[in-house]
Amino acid sequence: DVRLEIAFDITERKRAEEALWNSERKLRSIFEAMTDIIMILDAQGRYREIAPTNTALMYRPPEELLGKTVKEVFSPDMADLFLGAIGSALAQRRPVSLQYGLMIGERRVWFETAVSPLTSELVICVARDISERKRAEEEHEKLQDQLLQSQKLEAVGILAGGVAHDFNNMLGAIIGYAELTMIAM
Repeated sequence: DVRLEIAFDITERKRAEEALWNSERKLRSIFEAMTDIIMILDAQGRYREIAPTNTALMYRPPEELLGKTVKEVFSPDMADLFLGAIGSALAQRRPVSLQYGLMIGERRVWFETAVSPLTSELVICVARDISERKRAEEEHEKLQDQLLQSQKLEAVGILAGGVAHDFNNMLGAIIGYAELTMIAM
């Protein structure tokens, strides 16, 4: 009775599988912790992939975007803005940054997006919610305008006070001469 036994050492394969699993788990944790929106689009603005990050901030749910182009999703002006950024990033082979606002639900959300070439036909877009920063900038601008207005009013007040003082001096002289004239009569 002849028995043939074959054994393979799969230690390296098991280590590689475990390393891959740990790497995937780490990457998934990173994506879950991110608040930015990460998408991959092609040169025509077609959504190819959407990372499982902050999808609550997306204009539409990821499943409604995948396979569609920005022209099918956004207004012509917004689609042109996005396609221009994609075209520039691919042509220049460097990141392009843009800011824009979108109505998401009942509120306006401001984004700053970096569009970076991934391949000769694909870009990766990382969109960050900058609504709080934008509101703070608008509030700062409003306060600057109020300060400028109060400075203008202060300048007018100082000018009016100076004119009134000069007028009072002239009026004093006129009244003095009038009194002298009345005494002389």
